[in-house]
Amino acid sequence: MTTDKPKPVPAIRNAAIILRYLAHSGESEGVTAIARATGLSVSSTFTILRTLAGEELVSFDPETKTYRIGMGMIGLVSPLLAADPFDIVRPTVAEVADDLGVMIALWQVTEDEHFILRYSVVSRLPLFVSLREGARVPAYVGAVGRCYAAMTGITEAAIRKKFDGIRWQNPPSFEDYWRDVEACRNTGFAFDYGNLFTGANFAATLACDQGGRPRIGLSSISLAGQFTQDRMQDIALRLKDLARRIEANVFGATAPSDRRKQ
Repeated sequence: MTTDKPKPVPAIRNAAIILRYLAHSGESEGVTAIARATGLSVSSTFTILRTLAGEELVSFDPETKTYRIGMGMIGLVSPLLAADPFDIVRPTVAEVADDLGVMIALWQVTEDEHFILRYSVVSRLPLFVSLREGARVPAYVGAVGRCYAAMTGITEAAIRKKFDGIRWQNPPSFEDYWRDVEACRNTGFAFDYGNLFTGANFAATLACDQGGRPRIGLSSISLAGQFTQDRMQDIALRLKDLARRIEANVFGATAPSDRRKQ
């Protein structure tokens, strides 16, 4: 049995749109300019800004008649500044996993080019693949490894040298692997059908920071034959959307990471 999702409150949603815009803009702007940039009406923008100013979430300059992010935002975000990004995103990841009916694994990208499995979130499916938390794999392996190769812009010659040292249960040919990497540079996601682990399929993407550096890998893990390729494509698109939300809300990135390295 499914339940209807609660309807969003327009005023709160619009306030969030304005706050995100001002945060990314980093400049003081007038009501008309903010309304134009956010697509909101001038009257709604004015009312919301006055309310946010009253809560010190934005500040108002009476001389220039402009608004910018206020010091009240510091009190809201300061507890998150020292928080682990993986802890911050866990509730959202769990929501997406449950909605898709898949298991989603979150991987930490290390400085020495490895992925460490921080945790996995399991949907309500009765049967799923299990991975050990803390598992460590080379950064170029699997579906998330294909994404890493795509987003770091490594050359074919350089990755060929690394590829020979990668351990797979069912190794793909280098030509197939490189074809997947090049496809990921266009799509922002990649797949692994039984290469990393026999009988397990992966769809994956990466969340990057402001500088375009891969920070969090996200991959769905399912049994071979559990989903059609069309369904896997849908899952990959949802993971990509989730990664973009993490980039914007956790790392403050504003440009699509899958195009930064092209």
